[in-house]
Amino acid sequence: MLQIGKMNRLLIKGKQDAAILLDGGAYGDIVLRGGPAVQGYVSGDRITVFVYVNKEQQLEATTSRPYVQVGEFGKLIVVGTSGAGAFLGWGLEDDLLVPKGEQQNSMQQGQAYVVYAYLSPKTKRI
Repeated sequence: MLQIGKMNRLLIKGKQDAAILLDGGAYGDIVLRGGPAVQGYVSGDRITVFVYVNKEQQLEATTSRPYVQVGEFGKLIVVGTSGAGAFLGWGLEDDLLVPKGEQQNSMQQGQAYVVYAYLSPKTKRI
């Protein structure tokens, strides 16, 4: 069963343009975007990917392993802040958002914090 925010071993259903379509079961097809990640894979292969909700609110996969997964603690550095909250570098292209309402104290850019990654039941985002 697919777990958002964790590494999953998923079946390749096929290729579409410069992307791979993965079988997400009840979640439907999940896209693994192009680049070197799609080279050499064929339909029927099973690959290990990290599944997350992207900026467009859709499930996406990457072969990169983040520094922290759902259910884990990790020490991450704030790479930016905005009115919405702090953005932490966690080893993926999209930074991890810590909303202001989830911060005990205001997080500062350049500082490292120990965080616990969890999946929001409301938004299904990490």
